Amino acid sequence: MWWIMTAYYIERARRQFAARDFPAALDSCRQAVAQEPASAEGWFLKATLEMALGRHDEAAASAARAAELAPADAKTWYLLGNVQSDRGAREAARDAYRRAVEAAPAWGMALNRLGTVLFELGDIAGAEAAFARAVEGDPGHARSWNNLAHARIEQGRWNEAEEALKRALDLQPDYDVAFSNLARVERSRGNAARAAEYQAVAERLRQLPSGRDS
Repeated sequence: MWWIMTAYYIERARRQFAARDFPAALDSCRQAVAQEPASAEGWFLKATLEMALGRHDEAAASAARAAELAPADAKTWYLLGNVQSDRGAREAARDAYRRAVEAAPAWGMALNRLGTVLFELGDIAGAEAAFARAVEGDPGHARSWNNLAHARIEQGRWNEAEEALKRALDLQPDYDVAFSNLARVERSRGNAARAAEYQAVAERLRQLPSGRDS
């Protein structure tokens, strides 16, 4: 009978989540995992709600429990990576994203997040490799192309960076950050006039609602 109550509480939590009643949804999740402590779904939803409520330490513990219960579930490791990243625990985030990628090797979003954390940790070559895999897995994601270019810029590989930025702008022509990175490439080549043109475009785009961050 306990599994019926667990399913009831999880379904109620989902409805409350959809209605953006996060505190009530979290309470339902607590009841679900109290009924069934081995419910990976319950712990995952609990972690998601705790993250939404800014309770990052609790979310980390809940996501870790969900990952322990469902170690082959890429989305659970991805959630744990996001929680740890928000907590500033970059090494822990890196490890979680790596587990997500092990479970789903072609998942572009997880690879992009892994690359971002590796970049923040100073592993530029590792970040580039992750971003390269990200665009292979999801070639339509402009942000991953821009991030790949950023990693190449940091290594002084201007031509390859420019190629990646052009791919990003083919996908998203109003991508201000990509224009800023093109300006960096041109400055590195000593082409101040072209760099100024690209930077001016980036600044104009940032004034528009469509401008996006990297």
